[in-house]
Amino acid sequence: EPHRLDFKEAAMAHVFLTGQTRSGKTNAQQLIAWNLLRNGCQLLIFDTAKMGHTWRAFEGTDGLLHPVVASIPEAEATLVYLAAEINRRANNSNHEPIFIVIDELKALLTDAGEQAKASLSRVAALGGEFGLHLILATQYPQIKLLGSAELKRNITTRLCGKVDDATSAANALGVGGSGAEALQG
Repeated sequence: EPHRLDFKEAAMAHVFLTGQTRSGKTNAQQLIAWNLLRNGCQLLIFDTAKMGHTWRAFEGTDGLLHPVVASIPEAEATLVYLAAEINRRANNSNHEPIFIVIDELKALLTDAGEQAKASLSRVAALGGEFGLHLILATQYPQIKLLGSAELKRNITTRLCGKVDDATSAANALGVGGSGAEALQG
């Protein structure tokens, strides 16, 4: 039975989408993002792999806090800002949700510096409690390409499209036997 996603629930603090090319990750992220914007939410969108190209339709929309983050230096600075935002929010009661959409997480993690990676892990670990919600997508769900174990451990809601093999599906979902490797696109 369909129901509205409630990011206030601990299990929904962050969302991770994975699957091979053309499995619908970005489309799913965009549907979530449009729904959030339509309901008055605030978003930050990262697309360093395609330099913002896939997310151009979102430019200038109400609720977008910043133009689409399309470069690694800009992404690094924004992630450091978000980690510091946790401290600001801990000292006051303003927990207006901000949804952080990161398309092609692997590209960001491959090129970003250690401070940015640590900041992303901090947002994953503590951000949900203070209204900072990650919506991540990557086509490479291998553990070593997802950043820190802490980052992966704190992403409890996972959606997996078609992947190449059962190991990739298990890495992405945290459980074996999902059958994601057998999906038809």
